[in-house]
Amino acid sequence: MHACEKGATGVYWGHRAIAKVFYRDLIAQLDEMHGHEVEHYAIFGQLMKARGVRSVIAPVFWCVGGILYGIVTALAGRRAIWRSTAVIESIVTRELKVAADFFENRDSEIHQAILRILEEKAAHMAVGQNNSPGQHA
Repeated sequence: MHACEKGATGVYWGHRAIAKVFYRDLIAQLDEMHGHEVEHYAIFGQLMKARGVRSVIAPVFWCVGGILYGIVTALAGRRAIWRSTAVIESIVTRELKVAADFFENRDSEIHQAILRILEEKAAHMAVGQNNSPGQHA
């Protein structure tokens, strides 16, 4: 979950980089979503630290991959940015729901953190779906 959130920061960074050149009207919304992902990454990092779990280098690779994906996707157009957002957030939502179920009776702090993050994921997914009509994952 920690590495995945770092990857998401990269995707939004890539989207924002292209939006600054071609789709300036999207910047505020993308900035807000990027900020949420940065917060999510920090939340999972704090939870790991509190439990004595070391971070690994994987988040760096996920972030770089996310940046590349975000740039390429954004170059395909504004609809592609939103479609990408909708699809990625739907996948992450499914994974976080599985994690929430897993932690429900094991660690209430992690469980509650995931539930809070899921609310923002749902909002991101809705924005993506509303701005890219059609089928979604």
